[in-house]
Amino acid sequence: MEGGLLKKATLVLNIFVFALILSAHVSNEEGIWKEFVTSLYNNTLTLEQIKSPYVAKEQLMEWLDIIKSRHAFDEMITPPDIHKVDNKVHHLKTLTYKGHTTTYNFSFLFEDNKWNFSSMETILIRLDKISSLPTESFPDIPEERKALKREEIIISKEIRLWNSLADTRGKESAFNWFKDGRGFLVAATLHVPFVSPHKAFILYLCWYQSRLWGNPVKLIELEDGKALVEMYSIYLYLYKATSHLKTQISFEDYRKLFETKWYDRAEKAGWRLKIEYKEDTCIFHFSR
Repeated sequence: MEGGLLKKATLVLNIFVFALILSAHVSNEEGIWKEFVTSLYNNTLTLEQIKSPYVAKEQLMEWLDIIKSRHAFDEMITPPDIHKVDNKVHHLKTLTYKGHTTTYNFSFLFEDNKWNFSSMETILIRLDKISSLPTESFPDIPEERKALKREEIIISKEIRLWNSLADTRGKESAFNWFKDGRGFLVAATLHVPFVSPHKAFILYLCWYQSRLWGNPVKLIELEDGKALVEMYSIYLYLYKATSHLKTQISFEDYRKLFETKWYDRAEKAGWRLKIEYKEDTCIFHFSR
């Protein structure tokens, strides 16, 4: 009888201790967010509290400053959705700015009772929500997010190739390697055969960029002797939005690579091109 009571008392004690540990654990995870947000808005967050294997500390701090400038403390301090994986704690926070709603993943490393901010990401694929196998259905993300990811993958490969060619053959040879105007014109005339080749080029450009690559495009003017196209460029945006590109190529060379392609494409289609920039938007002025 006494042995049975002792076993029950021991079981209750173990559950109580486990509950205390779990409570402290949850409290620590919630406390990370409160400490992080408070230090960010009090300007006491230091580079020593940032530890990332992917992104430069200064770049992460710059992004956090942008978040702070767009969102009030009261909005940020409310509890996020918390997920713990091994020694990482992920805080999902949905924020709205100028009518656009974005879910951010603020990730932290938690070691030796101490947290370090690790990364911030907005392209989140909830593959953890797959409940049973086999399955042929996988969670999707918005089309504009997929466009960003596609462009980032392609650009990253292009820059690695450009650097390799620049090292072995020189910069000008590296730029020339990316000229694809003849092939672009062939595609335009094949896919848009019912207008003249130079007009087909402009129309195909608009479709290619908007439908294939997700860059918002506005065709403003199209005549035999001139054309005007306005395009928001994910390519240009990504140089600011990512950290790895800045370490691999200067912005001057990055933009020249963009221009090399479009000047060559325009020339092969019989157009002269002038590009005007307004932040990440390009205005293509074509003339013949």
